[in-house]
Amino acid sequence: VIPMHLFKNKNYISLLVVGFICYFYMNAMNTFAPLAVQKVIGSSTAVSGALQMPRTIITIVLPLIAGAWVGKKAQNVWKSMVIATLLVGVPLAVLGFTTTNTSVMIYFVAIAITGIAESFRAVSITPAAQATLEQKELGVGTSLVNFVNSLSGLIAAAVFGIAYDINTKADPQSVSNIAAGVNSVFLISALVSIVGLAIVLLVVRKQMNAQAKAA
Repeated sequence: VIPMHLFKNKNYISLLVVGFICYFYMNAMNTFAPLAVQKVIGSSTAVSGALQMPRTIITIVLPLIAGAWVGKKAQNVWKSMVIATLLVGVPLAVLGFTTTNTSVMIYFVAIAITGIAESFRAVSITPAAQATLEQKELGVGTSLVNFVNSLSGLIAAAVFGIAYDINTKADPQSVSNIAAGVNSVFLISALVSIVGLAIVLLVVRKQMNAQAKAA
């Protein structure tokens, strides 16, 4: 049972929205990036399967450094969210212009950069959301954050599926149609992340600065 008064907490709700946005691109990266590498660029399944290896290494090591940096200063929390949204929006926007001549190294670099974004997301959004809650609300509040993050993946999968199908409906095997389909998915992901960046800069930053002054 979710206490409805949580939804009156504007600081908490804004962080829920940012968390939702920060997870939105995951399906594009996990499903459509390998598809683009195989069907548009023409690389092997072995190459497409290795796309996330650099990202995985980054997400193992970097959160320790990012967490230490975030803990030094309260303002670093919203700055971490800026990094988490910006470093998804930019690389996904680049992938949104994939052609048969695109180098697969661009995919490795772009997905590795999202690993930096994920590292900063992990040490900022959930702790920041927890900080807006009372002690008795921590359990259900944290669960709601995780639920919203999972819900983001489900909604993103539906949106991406529609966008991809619209572009490939005429000929699902056409390389140009597949390229248009995956590009639309990447550009939607980039747009959503940029919206998240705007929310962090225009809403979350002001809220956290106000909290810091009050403290």
